[in-house]
Formats: sequence, structure tokens, C-alpha cells
Amino acid sequence: MDLGWFLDAVGQLRAKPVALDVDFGFSAKQAVAALGTYSEQLIDDTALPRALVAKRAALALESARRNERSALWRALHPVDIVQTSYTPAELSVLHAATVRWPAPDALAAYPNGRTLVAEFRAHCPLMLQDQPGAAAAAWREPLLVGIAYLIGDDIRSSRSWRSPLFDEQRIRVDLDATLRDVALRAHRIWRVHANTVSTGGSGAAADRVHSRNDEVRQAAEMAWQTLLGLVRQLADYRERLRPLDDDLDAIDALQHNVRALPDDAVLQLYADAIGNEFRRDELARAAADLEALHADIDAQIGFLRRFLRDPAVGLPVS
Repeated sequence: MDLGWFLDAVGQLRAKPVALDVDFGFSAKQAVAALGTYSEQLIDDTALPRALVAKRAALALESARRNERSALWRALHPVDIVQTSYTPAELSVLHAATVRWPAPDALAAYPNGRTLVAEFRAHCPLMLQDQPGAAAAAWREPLLVGIAYLIGDDIRSSRSWRSPLFDEQRIRVDLDATLRDVALRAHRIWRVHANTVSTGGSGAAADRVHSRNDEVRQAAEMAWQTLLGLVRQLADYRERLRPLDDDLDAIDALQHNVRALPDDAVLQLYADAIGNEFRRDELARAAADLEALHADIDAQIGFLRRFLRDPAVGLPVS
């Protein structure tokens, strides 16, 4: 009896998701869900010929102009299919340059497909293999993208990030641009692994292949370290928002209390308790607390502004 299928299934049940050297506080399962939910179709222009990049830009501009027109105008001026379509060769190039984390059944089509299939089975647990973002359990690059999406969710849920203060101070990071950049750069690095094939031969030709592969992998590793640093900066930015969120919540609570119980009412309570000896210092404390919170917010904003202006920080500001 052939037990190969059974042993393979047992091995996949024991699969251990890939991990990063940096702990961002998210599990592989969370990253898989985020990658599958938030991945948008992106095309890496750096992988396209210049003529095709120019054509894409021209078509995008024409599409934007058409969308600005009225529905009646668009109906009277149908799109010229010849002028707005891509040739089969161009579509093939666009397909290859699309940021797409492949499903298990598509791995074998890559030049390094045999290795990719083995890595997927070794790292992606069976219960995650049918998920759209399953690649995040198998390779570090999609894992980092999924984590970046999760960090982005945390930032978007931050009250201070949504505050008009961030518009006035220009300290709101452009999350959409940052996350697109992370996804594009991660996919470029992953493609190196997917498309690089080693040779077991020897001789001058094999040496040239080894040398070229080493050069490409070294460049990919350098790009990876830079990308990892960018996501760490994004996580650092998220942490710097937390004190601001706390301050804004405290200000709201204090202002709510003042509105609900104005100074005159508090004075009357003190009068009821101790006669005519009004404790005005207690009333002044609320105003002092509010002033201190505003000062703390100013300090936090200044700290965040200096962080974003640091030449070593690569986060774009919207």
C-alpha cells in the first residue's frame, strides 16, 4: 500500500508557518487573513518596458478624463477599443508584472516551482492552504505585507490619526501609498526567489550561473532589510499615536464633565458641604488638567513631526 499521500498529509498538518526576525505582535493566521482581504491588484511598473508604462499612463489619463464627463457624453462617445486595448504580448507582460501571491496549484509554473511547492507544504498549515492569503504562512515577503496591512488597520482606527490636528500639522502618514509601496517591493523580492533556479553542474558556465544568482540574491537581501526597516518605522509610528489617543480621550472626558457639571454647580456643592468656604482651587484644577493635556498633545505632535522629518524615515506624508 502506498502511504505517501498519508505521510504528506501528516507533514502538512505539522507545517510551521514562516516567521520574521522581528516580532510585530501578529500571528501568521492574522497575516494570512489580512493578505487575502486587503490585497489589491497592483502592477509593478519597474518590471515593464518604458513604452508599456507610457501606454498605461496615457490610458489611465484618458479614463480619468472620461469619468469626469457626463453620462450622456460618455454614451455619445464610445471608447475606441483599438486605441484602449492591449496586445496579447502586452497583456502577457502585464500579467507577469502583476503583484499576485499565487495559489498552491500555480506554484509549479514558476522557474523555481519545485522549491516553492516544497516550501509551501513545509510552512503552510493544511487549514490555511485554501485561504486567499495563504502565501503569508509560507514566505517572509507576503507575511510582511500582511503584517503591514494589519498595522495600517491599527493606524486607521487611531483617533489622533483621523483628527484635524494631523491635517494642520502635516503629520498624517499616507497609508495607501505606503502599503502599496510595501506590497510592490515585497513582491519584487519574492519574484527573485520564485524565478531564480540553481544549477548542480560544474565548470565555467555553472560558475557564471552561481555568480549571477549570488549577486541577485544579495541585492534582494539588501532590499529586504530596507523593506523590513520601513515596516518597523510604520509600527513605530503606530506606537507614537497611542499617547495622543489617550490625551484626546482624556480631554473629551474632562470637557464632558465640565459641561455636565459647570463651575457654578460645583461651587454650590462645596457651599452645601462646608458653608461659605468655597474651594476655588479644586475648580482651577480641572482647568489646569486640561491645559496640561493640551501641552502634552503639543509635545507629542512635535515629537511625531521630528520623527517624520528624520532623513532615515521613509514614510510619506499625505
